[in-house]
Amino acid sequence: MTVSSVFSPTLYTPATTPVSKQLALVNGWHADVRRVVLCTEDAIAETDIPLAIDNLRVVLAGAERDTGTTTYVRARNVDVLRQILDVPGVEKLRGFVIPKADPESLSHYIDLLQGTDFTVMPILESHRMFDWSYRTALLHATLAYSSHIECLRIGGNDLLGYLGIRRPTARFTIYDTPIGGLIGEIIREFRGVGGFTVTAPVFECYGPAYDDLLRAEVSRHIMNGLFGQTVIHPRHLRLIEDMYRVSSDDLESALSLKGATTAITGLNDRMDEHTTHWRWADTVLERYRVFGDDQQPAAVVGL
Repeated sequence: MTVSSVFSPTLYTPATTPVSKQLALVNGWHADVRRVVLCTEDAIAETDIPLAIDNLRVVLAGAERDTGTTTYVRARNVDVLRQILDVPGVEKLRGFVIPKADPESLSHYIDLLQGTDFTVMPILESHRMFDWSYRTALLHATLAYSSHIECLRIGGNDLLGYLGIRRPTARFTIYDTPIGGLIGEIIREFRGVGGFTVTAPVFECYGPAYDDLLRAEVSRHIMNGLFGQTVIHPRHLRLIEDMYRVSSDDLESALSLKGATTAITGLNDRMDEHTTHWRWADTVLERYRVFGDDQQPAAVVGL
């Protein structure tokens, strides 16, 4: 059984991809795909928007329900979102990804979705994200609409692009670039203050030669509490999920913390303090539910 969660890696594909391939993804024919985003923004040319909308009409008509895969559309702008909402079968979507979210545009997207069950995943990728005062305004806006927001995504490539650089392809992770510090600020502000789940930025190198670099970067994501890694190639899904499997020591500590009757316990030569580690324990148990641990895969856990 496939377990879908905001923690799962999220596969992006252009909405101009052949319909047969999109249907294979949204209907759960690929066992590793738990979450998929059909993109109508940067992944396609503006002249291809009509084709993308036509494709979505066919995909939504053929999309099955309860497949174990949750599907979203990355809407290029408010007008494109309005068109998609008129497509028959749109209710089969889980929600929408909002590109280049800012305090003003966020309200326009949310207004269109009032009265629906759709969730949104705003992407933090405006060039103004480097400005603390702008991030503060955006944080207040996201908090105002928190009931609609499933998670916040970091648009790593866009943020690097504003600086005229791109991620290195050898040895260095995204944390070694100038936006490494910004990622830390986003975590502190939007997760620490806002309480949002924040997802890891895309890894753009998809060949096997870059697998060790991806593993190094994902290790940093795990340390920083980032989940929902954006993926552009299916081969990365299993690699990332294996890395997010929980260690036996962490699972033991998390279960102990959740069942503790005293303020402090000690396992595996470290202190477990309920008041400071309870949120960490929740995260570990959700990782275990989705990915399993280093002894068994998620398909057989029963938490």
